[in-house]
Amino acid sequence: MAIIDILLLVLLSAIWGSSFMFMRYLAPIIGPVATADARVLIAGLFLVALFALMRFDLKWRGRWKRYLVIGLLNSGLPFLLYSYASLTLPSSVEVVVNALAPGFGAIFGAI
Repeated sequence: MAIIDILLLVLLSAIWGSSFMFMRYLAPIIGPVATADARVLIAGLFLVALFALMRFDLKWRGRWKRYLVIGLLNSGLPFLLYSYASLTLPSSVEVVVNALAPGFGAIFGAI
């Protein structure tokens, strides 16, 4: 792995971990479901805008069921569970655990 790849992985971990710090503050205020919904909605809007700029065709009509299942299992459900966990866990624990996710992804991807 090149040094730039390691630096990008560290940056990704920092961005990933810091987003969970905000969930700790939002979940008690607006509720865990609304927190998870807002997070997924913001990410979805960003991706739709990015794909529109790239002129990438998602082929919604033929693949919407796959997108729904992948979205629920990879984003919706984990973010909902993290939002509920943030009601009781300190944000520092959540940040550390979730900042390690890209690293674990890289390890399991290499295996």
